[in-house]
Amino acid sequence: MPQKTQNSFTGYVPSSICLQHSSPFLRLLDFSSNLLNGDLAPGLGKCSELQVFRAGHNNLLGLFPEDIYKATKHEEIALPLNSLHGAISDKIVNLANLAILDLSFNHFGHKLPINLGKLSKLKFVTFDFNNLVGVTKMLMSCKSLHTLLLGGSFVGEGMPSDDDMVDFDGFQNLQFLSWLILTSLVKYLGYIPAEISQLQLLRHLVLGSNNFAGIIPDQISDLQNLEILDLSMNHLSGIIPSSLARLNFLKEFNALYNNLEGPIPTGTQLQSFNAFTFEENPKLCGAPLPNKCGPSKGIDTDNKNNKDMDNRLHQLPWAKFHIVLKTIDWSTSQLSLVYERATASNENPSRLL
Repeated sequence: MPQKTQNSFTGYVPSSICLQHSSPFLRLLDFSSNLLNGDLAPGLGKCSELQVFRAGHNNLLGLFPEDIYKATKHEEIALPLNSLHGAISDKIVNLANLAILDLSFNHFGHKLPINLGKLSKLKFVTFDFNNLVGVTKMLMSCKSLHTLLLGGSFVGEGMPSDDDMVDFDGFQNLQFLSWLILTSLVKYLGYIPAEISQLQLLRHLVLGSNNFAGIIPDQISDLQNLEILDLSMNHLSGIIPSSLARLNFLKEFNALYNNLEGPIPTGTQLQSFNAFTFEENPKLCGAPLPNKCGPSKGIDTDNKNNKDMDNRLHQLPWAKFHIVLKTIDWSTSQLSLVYERATASNENPSRLL
């Protein structure tokens, strides 16, 4: 199983590496972290037994090789940090065993192929920083998907409407999800859909540095596996729902720079977080913040006000909010570490999450 990682190799990926007489049973081909350049020449399709192809962190150019779709036993294709471009072919449906697809930090463009949603074994997908179109509808059918990283790739991408969120049967296994609105491209202030509570296996929900308005949906408390919740640097208002106390596994919480108000729910682990995570919300009070709260109207009244505001927001048409999906660097650093550990040990990243 040839591995040529971190050797400072230069030149081209040899097209003859998959000749039948030299490597008929090649299963893993890893050229990661070298100085390879030029096009990916045709020939990989002749590696009929190839399961893992990695060539990330190089200077590869040109189009995604069409004949790679002939190597139908592929379980992983990882080509991050190159300069590959063009479209991803509908022939990707031939790779029925594909579980990991990492094409991040390239120049791929055009609409994602319809057949991508037919890859039922797809678990780990990252298209960070490309120029693609059509992510949510295309990947909703990938029922095994648990990691979806889409940083800076989908300019003008619309989020699913409420009806779509209700009816879809994909995304149910998602554990890592983050997106970011680029405010310069947003026509309207969006809000966080209550339907996000359907993603029951979600562990990281990162919505920081966005243009979201409205309230923190009470339904987020239904995400019982949530470990990281980042709502910082938005325009969220209303109270912090007392129901968030039910998030027993929450290790990181950030609500910095919003317009939240009222007391931080008492007797909950929210008070165990650093005061910094609540700062720049002038009307927010109570521990761990130093400013004390005045006479309270009562939790029930505050929660009712949040629900009234939520009802008004749900009258806005979701489909009109044009956003860009993007990962947040600090939250995905853990995923990067998982991926690096996996590639170093030839493990499947999905087994280490």
